[in-house]
This record gives sequence, structure tokens and C-alpha cells, in this order.
Amino acid sequence: MKTVVLWTDTFAPTVNGIATHVSELASALHGHGFRTVVVAPCQFGGHLAHRRQGHRYERVCVAASRYAPGRLREHASPLSLRHLRNWDVPNRDVVFHVHTPFILGEWAARVAQRNRIRLVFTSHMRSGNVTKFLPDSQPVQRLGHRSYWHQVRRIARRASQVIVPGEDVAEEFAYETGVVPSVISSGVDTSTFSAKGATGHRPRGAVLQVMYAGRLDVDKDVLRVIHETRRAVDAGAKLYLRVVGDGPLRPTILGEISRLGLSSTVELLPSQSPAELATLYRLSDVCFVPGLIESRSKVALEAVACGTLILGPNQGGTAELIPLGFGLGYDPAVSGSAADALVRMYRDPRLLRLPSSARKVVEENSMDAVCKRLIGVYGLSAS
Repeated sequence: MKTVVLWTDTFAPTVNGIATHVSELASALHGHGFRTVVVAPCQFGGHLAHRRQGHRYERVCVAASRYAPGRLREHASPLSLRHLRNWDVPNRDVVFHVHTPFILGEWAARVAQRNRIRLVFTSHMRSGNVTKFLPDSQPVQRLGHRSYWHQVRRIARRASQVIVPGEDVAEEFAYETGVVPSVISSGVDTSTFSAKGATGHRPRGAVLQVMYAGRLDVDKDVLRVIHETRRAVDAGAKLYLRVVGDGPLRPTILGEISRLGLSSTVELLPSQSPAELATLYRLSDVCFVPGLIESRSKVALEAVACGTLILGPNQGGTAELIPLGFGLGYDPAVSGSAADALVRMYRDPRLLRLPSSARKVVEENSMDAVCKRLIGVYGLSAS
């Protein structure tokens, strides 16, 4: 059976957007007849404590061949650090698809090179000049801009194919690494995320339903969502905000909600299953996507698939979708810019209508369509 080994920096139960994408991709590839294996640090399996560039890995495990979401623990087997470094993998009918530029990505590149295995590398993050908007939170700020791109470059130049999720990062990636990437989005599970059952258009004067979905982390600029909501309410907009996710900023966000007097306006929910998240998208008029580090935000695509407008910065993961009429943009360097957009949407419900072209874009970015493109990149056919 043809095998795709997916390498990522975090996985269940510690999940971020890349881990979610890898989970969905592993399941989709399995559905296309491939054996899928995930290599990631986990909170179970063989103990491993290794620190590099500020990242700590305490567990490394591999999901067994019959991977499916929710079954990782059942099929996990531990790997030691030494095992990873000296992993002898038969190169016949195997592809390594790396989703991390950090230490596991480097190990994958070395193993692939030693065993002459085809290596595909997807770079999910962008950097550019976003540090001027998020001076204390940008990952490349912590690692150092040059250090980050040095790590990316080392893997990219060993890869047979490099992929980025959006056009917004392709030019920067080519400039920084000397490697021209292909553009393939992260993909949306359209069997779960669809507009079926959406609540329809909001009447004028009704409460504007807003949501944020993602990690509660400084990298996501989630505090901006809380502060801009307060400004919009002060400007006369009637809003109800659901913040969905978990992460280190949860106590800080709870404190800000209380300090700003938003306890009756903001609801903080834990991470949800895909089906529950899709329901929340459909209940919302607007999905606030403030992050700048992602390229073509997966959350934004999921929201559009559910018939929900997006609000995001005019740079980063939403920059390609907003000009298509899928939402409103704001200047991340200007405080109150996002609040102004929220007020406009509250006052004019016509701004909340997605164009008819949204359906075509969603289909082009469905997980099935993305999976078929990746299979072509892998150079494998299912057996």
C-alpha cells in the first residue's frame, strides 16, 4: 500500500490549525486508499524532553496506519529521539509530507535524504512585516526573522516540492528561500462545513452575531477581537460575540471581558468538534479572523463555506478572500478600524451577503479537491 507520512509540530490533544489540517488530510488520504502515518509530539508515548529554539518536545509518537480522527490514542506507538534520527524507512511507495520547519521537519528531511524518499514541504506561516503590528507575539520575532527563514530554507532546498497555502506568501517564500513554491490551500471539509441550515439574512437593527474560532494565543491577535468589540459597542452597535477555542490567553481574555464590561456581550466557549463549529458558523453573521501569520486562513474558508461573512486584516490569511467580496477588511495598524467595519455591518445587513461566486471558491478549496492535487504532487497512485 502507498504510504504518506505527515510530520507536524503538534497534534491531539494539543491542537492548533496546522494540526487540525494534518488530521483532516490524513483522514482524506486514507479515504483515497493511502496508508497514512502521522509523526508529532504528543502527551503520551515514549518520553522525550528536547529543547531547541525555545520549543519543547516532551512526547513523540506515530499514529498507526489506519489513522482516523479521534483514534490517534488507540493507534499510537512511541518513538524515541534516537529512533527518529536513525529511522530506516523503505523508500518504495513512500512520501514524506512535512508541515513544520522546526526540529521534526529537519529530522524528516534527513531521513528522506538518507533513504531517498520523496520529500514534500508545506510552509503554513508567513512573516513579512507583520512584526510592526504584533511586536510581542510574532513567532518569527521570538525565533528571530533570519533564524526562522534559515530553518525553512534548509528543508525547502531538500524538498522535491514546496507548497504554500496562498498567493500572499508565495512571493515572500521565493524571495527568502530561492525556491518557487506551488500554491495549494489547506482545504475545507465541505461534508461538515456547508451553508445547509444557515439562519439567513439578519434584519436591520437585530443583534449582530460575531464569532472568533482558533487558538487563544498572542500569535492570533485574539485580544484585538475583544477590544474592537468594546469600541463597536461604544459606537452604538448591538453585538454578541462568541470566542471559541483554548489556549494560554484564556485567563487574560476572561479578565479583559470583565474589565471592559462585556460579560453580557461576549461568550467564551472551549474548542468544539468540527460539527459543533460548523453550527456556530451558521449561527453567526460575521467571523472575525484577526491573525496575520497564516496564509489563506482555514477558519476564513470554513466560515465562507458555511455562508458566513469574514472580517479580517487587509494583510495575511484573509487578504485574498476579502477582495472577492467574502468580507470586509481593516487596517491592522489602526486601532478602531475593525470596530468601524463591525458598525457598518450592523447598520447595513446588505453587507453580510456573500456573492454567488463563494460556492465555486469553496468547491475549489474543498479537502477532496486539495487531496487530489496533493496526490499528483506526491507522484503516487492509491493501491
